[in-house]
Parts: sequence; C-alpha cells; structure tokens
Amino acid sequence: MVISALSLLFVLPVVFADELGVDSIIEAQLKAMADSERVVIQEGLWFNIRGNINQAQTVNYKGFKCVFQLGFGRFTCG
Repeated sequence: MVISALSLLFVLPVVFADELGVDSIIEAQLKAMADSERVVIQEGLWFNIRGNINQAQTVNYKGFKCVFQLGFGRFTCG
C-alpha cells in the first residue's frame, strides 16, 4: 500500500499528441519540454520532459517516413 501511494506522487503527466492538436513532431517535442510532460507521438513512441525520444526507430508519421535517433531528440522526416 505504501509503494502504490508513493508511486502516485511520481507519476508524470502523459499527453497524446493528437489530443493537443499537434500537427508536427517538432511541436510535440517542444510541448514536452515546455510543459514538463511526456508527449506520446504514437503507441510506444514518446518525447520525455527533456525532449528526448524513448527509443530509436523508423516510423510513418502522417504520411512521412521519420527516423528517430537516441541522444538529443534528433529526427529526420522525408
């Protein structure tokens, strides 16, 4: 019971990019940093409060092929 109570104190807010009306990945990244909350781009892929992506991968996002690299939150879409 104590562990579950403590875990509630450290839960970071999670926001989905679609809920924000975010049109681009860079907006989602900036939103995550500005509001200190995790912004989910799609299932299994999000930006943390520092603007870094949670895992490196290539995804299709709104018709573009985007490559996310670990590190400083860098990505390319084309």
